[in-house]
Amino acid sequence: ASLGDGGFGEHAALAELVRGTIAHTAGDEDAARRALDSAIDLAREAALREHAWQALDARARLAAAQGSVATARRDTEAALAMLEETAAKLPRDLREVFWDDPRRRSLRQAHTTTVAVPSGAPRASLLPSVTGPATAARLTSGATSLYSGPRLAEDRLARILEITRDLATEHDVPRLLERVTQHAVALLGADRGMVVLVGDRGELEAHAARIRSGDEEPHARFSRSVAERVVQSGEAVVTLSARDDARLAEAVSVHQLAIQSIACVPIRGAPPLGRTIGALYLETRARAGQRFDQELPTLHAFADQAAIAIENARLLAENRERADQLARANAELTAAHDEVARLLGKRTEQLAVVKRDLRQVRAELRGHFGYAGLVGTSAPMRRLYALIERVKDADVPVLVTGESGTGKEIVARAVHQAGPRVRRPFLGVNCGAIPENLLESELFGSVKGAFTGADRDRRGLFQEAAGGTLLLDEIGEMPHKMQAGLLRVLQDGRVRPVGGAREEDVDVRVIAATHRDLSAMVAEGRFREDLFYRLHVVELRVPPLRERGEDIPLLIDHFLSLYAARYRRDRKTLARDALRKLCAFPWPGNVRQLEHVLLSAWLMSDRTEIPAEDVELPAALGPSPAGGEARRGAHASKPTRASSEAEHKAAERERILGALAACDWNRVAAAKMIGVPRRTFYRRLKEFGIL
Repeated sequence: ASLGDGGFGEHAALAELVRGTIAHTAGDEDAARRALDSAIDLAREAALREHAWQALDARARLAAAQGSVATARRDTEAALAMLEETAAKLPRDLREVFWDDPRRRSLRQAHTTTVAVPSGAPRASLLPSVTGPATAARLTSGATSLYSGPRLAEDRLARILEITRDLATEHDVPRLLERVTQHAVALLGADRGMVVLVGDRGELEAHAARIRSGDEEPHARFSRSVAERVVQSGEAVVTLSARDDARLAEAVSVHQLAIQSIACVPIRGAPPLGRTIGALYLETRARAGQRFDQELPTLHAFADQAAIAIENARLLAENRERADQLARANAELTAAHDEVARLLGKRTEQLAVVKRDLRQVRAELRGHFGYAGLVGTSAPMRRLYALIERVKDADVPVLVTGESGTGKEIVARAVHQAGPRVRRPFLGVNCGAIPENLLESELFGSVKGAFTGADRDRRGLFQEAAGGTLLLDEIGEMPHKMQAGLLRVLQDGRVRPVGGAREEDVDVRVIAATHRDLSAMVAEGRFREDLFYRLHVVELRVPPLRERGEDIPLLIDHFLSLYAARYRRDRKTLARDALRKLCAFPWPGNVRQLEHVLLSAWLMSDRTEIPAEDVELPAALGPSPAGGEARRGAHASKPTRASSEAEHKAAERERILGALAACDWNRVAAAKMIGVPRRTFYRRLKEFGIL
């Protein structure tokens, strides 16, 4: 019957396949071939892979029935290739389902054995059978195998590729070695197999020993000499009769284990070194390994693929180990970072507490002792602190006055340290201690050859103190000629070195100090009036010790602590009678004299508490044990104290008048300028008859 091509559409290939089967059943083999050829062409054009492989399988059956082995093999391989390509695109869990189909499984198994149908055998359908046997013998029950022997090279390579895909999915080294051993035993039909790898110290280590049943052999024994030979030479060793092989005559293990056949090929690492990392060892004991020689190329190819898989697995294992180490290191670093952050936070909190405590201590110290080096809480000292607070940031000249020994230099240094120039130099010079001919070069510098002995350029104190503060101590002792030069520096801010032709700009704050009455010296013509007004912008009067007797205990405590720290000895205290003795003394030498008397007592006393008898006051000025002498001394001291009080009041009156003049007679502003409370200021105005 003729079905024809028209009207079938996408089923045209299937129609041609049925037509070929009908023609083959009728005995018309030529018509059957033409129909099958047409079915293959139609299926390929329509991209119907299912119909295409069925038609190829049918044509292979027809060729096998006609005795055309090459054609049958070609068509079977083409059909199988289509199925393999389709299966490769499926997920791994669906591939087994795909190949479980009886027709596909039959074709997959049939590619290894093709049979010829005798001429007298009944004809079978060319359509795939869902219940027929796995080989081409399903066409007839009396068929015999057309050929036998080793697999074709293409079949071996396909098998190797399938095994390679399997190995590529395993990255655990022990499990990978087990799979390698299992596949190798199956490929060659060996009784036992194992992978032998070179250890870190060069020794051979057997891994994944397997017997043919697939179970692990717990006590793997093998011909170690054969494996060592293969690893060292890099050449395979294959023998079907190990006991008769001259190469293995000295291998005692061959005879002890009754080994019949051995196939051992090297496992070479990847280029460029390509070193031998081990060997793939297979053996039989009860029988000869018939396929050992024939499958040697397959075993070599498999060993090369196994080497790649092993090295990849090792590298992945190393990477995992390094990743784990890195993760542990990161965890340790994170923990260390957190610990450091915790400690830093704790230290930050401690630092904040220390800073807060330091601020409190500084506030307390300033409240009790004023500025650095200044000790005292008496009313005169508090007034001095208030004035320092006002002038510290004002970049104007300051005149510090007071008797000798009151601490004028300490006051000048306190002004410098409290102001914005604290990070720049603080230099001082005693104008009365330097000869007149040297004072100019000391202050302004000199150039080479300016005078005898000037062998180089020399910077003066004004240049050395650039940006800082220069203390001109005992300014009242400065020669009249130098006063003119100093006035020009204060007016222009420029100095000319002795013997120099160019002037230099200087930025220095000038603080002058003196124990003399400069206003009286101006009246007498011994001090330039213009320089006096230039220096007398702000006057800081340092009170004598007799005006601040309440500060003596604080000064004593300060000096005793200072001596203990300076001389690294235990701190001493002062007995009550000694304290009363020191407080009763008039101290004409002021704080300096108190310091020296106290230091002498501290050094000479061998007790932790200094008694009164260890305190030696100056005999000429101290109280005399004789009553008359004491009375004369007391009467003698009264005019001095009265005189000093009169001078103090006069100076205070002048200071108030100056403040009022500077503030346009604004009493509130004038009181703030001199640091006196408003009520006290008004009382002083009334007392001095100013208003």
